[in-house]
Amino acid sequence: MLVVPRRHVRDLYTLPDALAGAILSAASRVARAAKRALSADGITLRQHNDVAGGQEVFHFHLHVVPRFRGDAGRYGGSPDLIRWEEQVAVAELLRAVLTSG
Repeated sequence: MLVVPRRHVRDLYTLPDALAGAILSAASRVARAAKRALSADGITLRQHNDVAGGQEVFHFHLHVVPRFRGDAGRYGGSPDLIRWEEQVAVAELLRAVLTSG
């Protein structure tokens, strides 16, 4: 999942402090929902800056990645793509958890 501000912010260096707090709050909420909805064993937050830091999209965004025991080899590689129907099902699970409080 991604947490992305609507306002354009190029990277972490230009992220206003007030917006940084709101983004981390949203990421925390999404992380809790992902852990619960997907029965994740943990969560990794990932964010890249500058080309040398791996940034490919020059609009600030924070990745919220559900993690599972034994996924270390998969984590560093290319992600397995899932069908659209599976993406929709995951989104529905997350939405249900997020809206239930």
